[in-house]
Parts: sequence; C-alpha cells; structure tokens
Amino acid sequence: MKRVWKKNDKEAVSPVIATILMVAITVVLAAVLYVMVAQYMNVDDTGLSAGSINSVDIRSNSSAKIVIGAFTGTAKPMDVKIVLEDQDDNRVSLTWSSIPDSDNYAMTSSDPAVSALYRDLVPAGNSIDAGDTIVVNGLTPGNSYEIILVKGSDQVQLTGQTTFTLGH
Repeated sequence: MKRVWKKNDKEAVSPVIATILMVAITVVLAAVLYVMVAQYMNVDDTGLSAGSINSVDIRSNSSAKIVIGAFTGTAKPMDVKIVLEDQDDNRVSLTWSSIPDSDNYAMTSSDPAVSALYRDLVPAGNSIDAGDTIVVNGLTPGNSYEIILVKGSDQVQLTGQTTFTLGH
C-alpha cells in the first residue's frame, strides 16, 4: 500500500522568530517616524562651538579692524552677535541687521556712537569665515576691549587676539 504524506498547514512561525520580526518592524517604523518628525523640529545643526580672531588692527584712537579667524561649525551672520566689552564692563553689541546684497554688511550697534561694517571675504557662502573683517568706529579712546562672540544665549569660545587697547 502506498503511503500518502499530508502536509500539515497548521504549523506557525516559532515564537522566537515572531518576536524578532515584531521588534524589527517596530524599529523600522520608529526610524521612519523620526525622519518624518525631525524635518519639522528646530534643530541647531551648525555645531558652532569655537572660533578665533586672527588680529586686531588699531586704525585710530577710536577705531579698530578685527580680522576673523577659523570657526568650528558654521557661523551664519544673522545667528550671532559680536560684543565688545571694555575694562569697566560696558558692552557694545554688534549685530547684522539684514543679509546684504554685496560683500559689505552694515552692522547695528547697541551704542548710537559706535558704527561697524562687516566685510565678507566670500559673500556667496553666507557664513563668517577666516579673513572676514569688522571695522568698528566710535569706540572710546584709551579703553581696552575684549571681543566676545555670542550665539543665541551661549558664548562661543574664542582664541587668538581677543583683546585690544585703543590709543589716547
């Protein structure tokens, strides 16, 4: 007599494989959801944490030219402000008022007597890069100043020539 083997269609996937499949599907769905939601979050990805000042050229007893050095991350002009603090802790804040049409930015000063002009060495980049300059006019003669860079509410670590003293 011939034996007929019947296939048992009632077998299921083992519990271990089923658990692995469920975990894998959950991880994939979580990754897809993260990618979709991350696009709408305001995430600061510039990583700006440190920078340098190459030099400060004293142009007169009330004017100085600051030459920017390299930065880690990207420093966009509209996201940062330059603060000049004198020996008496008086501060002058310099900010970019708008994106320029050329390589020169007129900066807004917290002190009406002080004016500043930023020159972007590579205007197409829309970032603060090595070689860019800031000419500050109207500072108090004889004062010593410290250059501070602020992004949001955080002070960015600066190296190089971060202080200068004007003549009388």
